[in-house]
Amino acid sequence: MAITPLGDRLRIGGTLELAGYRSGINARRYRAVVRAAQEVLQEPLPVEQGEAWEGFRPLMPDGLPVIDRVPGIDGLMVAAGHGTLGFTLSPITGRLVADLADGRPPAVPLAPFRLARF
Repeated sequence: MAITPLGDRLRIGGTLELAGYRSGINARRYRAVVRAAQEVLQEPLPVEQGEAWEGFRPLMPDGLPVIDRVPGIDGLMVAAGHGTLGFTLSPITGRLVADLADGRPPAVPLAPFRLARF
């Protein structure tokens, strides 16, 4: 679970459910995330004022994102497959994509994130 302040709101991220392309909020899992957040924060959350959200989280079979140029297509890069860490990894992913686009050496080695690893 992750709790992130966003202005005057809290973003509470919970679980990853491997459910294919089935959509819809799993009420039991949602309640578990809310309960866990209340325990951590040690106060009731105004859930009725919040917004439950779910969405597809693209992820790669090995759990690492792909951050790389697409071979054979000049100027096309891919930065995807972050799973549950997309929001968390967005600053470094943005920097790595900027490094690639500008031809600079990347801030971290990109070998583990190469598209060709599949």
